[in-house]
Amino acid sequence: MRELGIPASFFMPGFYMSNIPGMFRPSPPDNAWTFSGPFSPATSIPLYDPRDTGKYIKAMVLNEDHFLKKRFTGATAYMTAQEIVDTFKSLFPEAGKTARFVQQTEEEYRAGLSAATGLPEFAVIELYENMRLLEMFGYYGGEPLENSLKYVEEPLTSWADFVKGAEAFAGLK
Repeated sequence: MRELGIPASFFMPGFYMSNIPGMFRPSPPDNAWTFSGPFSPATSIPLYDPRDTGKYIKAMVLNEDHFLKKRFTGATAYMTAQEIVDTFKSLFPEAGKTARFVQQTEEEYRAGLSAATGLPEFAVIELYENMRLLEMFGYYGGEPLENSLKYVEEPLTSWADFVKGAEAFAGLK
């Protein structure tokens, strides 16, 4: 688009909240709810609910002059992996009593992903490398979300709101 000189704005969705339940499930040996990934618990993750996409696009369209030829970061908030677990614990004190974050090695992550999804090796490697980029460089390279969020007029879905309605966590106390 840029090379062709076509006027465009670029919507950059964050880390899909809907992916987290697949990474956050009861785990052996104690069946504790465990969020895991190949990054540290302090890794900052920009959370995005795809159901909010229209709210972000509306902000881009209504502020076309500002976003023309620029990126729009689509995420509600940055949260660390540990904050994601802590929110789960606060919403579900019984189920979350022993909830934890576990940082996986490359081998653990790749083996788990291969076993769970059956993805070809090249896709497993790419997903692993994407996860590592979260910690190494930041999802948006450290760009503050406020540069885009200040233009969004409608309420966005928080991680807490998403967790309350997530089918994977239905019935937890």
